[in-house]
Amino acid sequence: MPQRATTPMIIAAVMLVLIAILGGWAGVTLLRKGPRVDDEIVASASTVKITAIGILLTCTLALVAGIATFAGSPHAWPLGLAACAVFAGYGFVANYVLFGSWRPEHTLTNVVVAALIVWLLSRSR
Repeated sequence: MPQRATTPMIIAAVMLVLIAILGGWAGVTLLRKGPRVDDEIVASASTVKITAIGILLTCTLALVAGIATFAGSPHAWPLGLAACAVFAGYGFVANYVLFGSWRPEHTLTNVVVAALIVWLLSRSR
C-alpha cells in the first residue's frame, strides 16, 4: 500500500529523477557522438557505445526508483538503494573505462549524492 510522500522522500525522488535526466542526456550524447564528446576520452568508439548503454540502463533504474519514491511505493526503499549503488558503482567503472582514471572529483561526488539519497530514503522508512 502506498504511503504518503514525506519531504525527505520528495527530495530523494527529485534527486533520483535528476540523475536519470542528466545521466540520460550524457548517455545519449555519448551514443551519438562517441569519443568526440570529450578530448580526454581514451576509450574506443565501440567501448564508448557500450559504456553509454550502461549509463542509460543506470539512468532507467534511477528514473523507476524516483517515480516509485514520488508515488510512495513500498518498493521505493529497495529501488532507491539499488539505484544509488548502481549509480555510484557504475560511475566509477564508466569513468575508468572512458577516461583511464576513476576521476575522484566525479566519483566522490557521485558517492556523496548517492549517500544523501539513501539517507533521505532511510528517514522515510
